[in-house]
Amino acid sequence: MARPTLLATSRRVGLSLLLIVGQAVQATPAASEVEALHVINRLSFGPAPGDVARVTAMGINAYIDEQLHPERLAEPEALTRRLAALELAGASQGELVQRFRRATGKNSDDKEATKAERQAFHHQLNEEAATARLLPALQSPRQL
Repeated sequence: MARPTLLATSRRVGLSLLLIVGQAVQATPAASEVEALHVINRLSFGPAPGDVARVTAMGINAYIDEQLHPERLAEPEALTRRLAALELAGASQGELVQRFRRATGKNSDDKEATKAERQAFHHQLNEEAATARLLPALQSPRQL
């Protein structure tokens, strides 16, 4: 009878461990609220009402998988409407440059009117950029 080599024995042990670990991962029970909160805090901007219960029920692995595939998550309609209403957020680079040039008064002799227009443009641009960044962080299920 041939004796198994050390390499063959280590392969069998390795495969056995992989099978055991694989079964343990598949049989993982639902996450505790503390674990769910930890994962939500690490992968998102923080829990929204109901998030901890949802992640606890669905399990951490399912939540992570959900976040890794944001195209599967529908955006709330109210969020989509509010983002679409932002005038400058959807503008192309060229449109923004044209608006900036108009606001800086490249073709105007009235420096006071130009200053007010430039300030209004900068204010609108800053306001919309902050809104476009903050709203999805607060309202979107696509957190990662």
